[in-house]
Amino acid sequence: VADVSGGKVRGKKSGSAEIKAVANPGNRLVGKASIIVSDTSVFVSYLSTTVFTGYTISLANSSPYSKLSNQKATISVQQVLNFEGTTADIAIAAVFSDRTYAEITAADGVAIN
Repeated sequence: VADVSGGKVRGKKSGSAEIKAVANPGNRLVGKASIIVSDTSVFVSYLSTTVFTGYTISLANSSPYSKLSNQKATISVQQVLNFEGTTADIAIAAVFSDRTYAEITAADGVAIN
């Protein structure tokens, strides 16, 4: 269904699969995700660009939760350049007609000017 390499998943044929992250020694499960590969054609609707100087992640429930449980998280992005010399990161994503998206990097041929 898919190949996993270099931190990316590439769909090969339609179907579903589960990707697992394991820690060594002992092949201890530390995370997992379900994926679905579709054979339905999509097109790029637009490119989304975000400039950010930082971000914070918070969980909706601060109580203890079980390992590998589902949690609702909120990500807040800071976009403030306070003074000369302050830098920011730029993230670009292609948003497809089915509302999925893929990060685009310099390795994909993107040049930011």
